[in-house]
Amino acid sequence: MILVLLISLAFLIWAIQREVERVATPETIQVVDTCSCCSAVIEPEWLVCPHCRERLSESCRHCHRGKLVSQAHCPYCGVAAAGVSR
Repeated sequence: MILVLLISLAFLIWAIQREVERVATPETIQVVDTCSCCSAVIEPEWLVCPHCRERLSESCRHCHRGKLVSQAHCPYCGVAAAGVSR
């Protein structure tokens, strides 16, 4: 009888621990990037959309790091993109 009680208690502790771990583990959110021109699924590091050949990213004229074409300012140095006034 005591053995059954101990096994039940161990199972209950295991179930509670498993639930706590499940709740504590953040779920990963899948972010899907799409082309602004044709809405095709694209990878974040792609420079050109393989479906419509739209230019997706470019090099900042000041710090030379990559930025999206649609961004008005470089996210790294803050310099305005060419043709954009401050």
